[in-house]
Order: sequence, then structure tokens, then C-alpha cells
Amino acid sequence: MLERAHALLEGEVSDGAAGMRRSATCQRLAQEARAPVDKCADYLPKKLAA
Repeated sequence: MLERAHALLEGEVSDGAAGMRRSATCQRLAQEARAPVDKCADYLPKKLAA
């Protein structure tokens, strides 16, 4: 988790978002538990591009 936060802080937004999704997949999160992860991973690139 710290690696993804560091990537985001360093401006590597797509790497951070991809890592979040990958982590959720590896943990086999149920869709309900994964929804906030996907929402955040979608939000970050859009917000930083604006």
C-alpha cells in the first residue's frame, strides 16, 4: 500500500491506480469491497488531469 501511495505522491498516477486495481484483484475482493478501490482508481487520473 505504501508503494502505491508513494507512486501517487510522485505523480505516477496511472501506475498508482493500476497498482490499486491489481492489489484488489490479487486479494480477490468481492465486488462490494472492491467498488471503492475502483472508484478511487477512476477518480485520481481524472482529477489530476483537470
